[in-house]
Amino acid sequence: MIRYAIALVRGAACATATAWWIGGGRVARLLGPPAPARRRAPPPLASRAARATLRLLARLPRSPWRNTCLYRSVAECLALRRYGVPARLRIGVAAGAPGTVVDVAAHAWVEVDGVALDPAAVGHVVLAPAAGPGTACP
Repeated sequence: MIRYAIALVRGAACATATAWWIGGGRVARLLGPPAPARRRAPPPLASRAARATLRLLARLPRSPWRNTCLYRSVAECLALRRYGVPARLRIGVAAGAPGTVVDVAAHAWVEVDGVALDPAAVGHVVLAPAAGPGTACP
């Protein structure tokens, strides 16, 4: 029982940290390769708690949190890494069918060992992280 309470608190803490990670430009750390696995997998409750907390925080007036795929993925990645799971944030795009008006859809998701945890990631091409701040396009 205590293990699940701790998972709830950790998940909520990861959700509250998302605005700091995204607004402070720390997201690049989550895009990079994760550390090797150290511990057993967390209870799924930690990820669910992070997403639920984020939904609540996004409803606050003038909230710095958003209930978007980027914020949800950052919260989930932080929660998984907190438990030692080698999670990695991915950001990608998908294009519409050829010969039509091209719509581009961006999406963020979490991968563990190269496997996307979000089924909506299918069909998206992963964007490579920039080499660093101020990097010019070739």
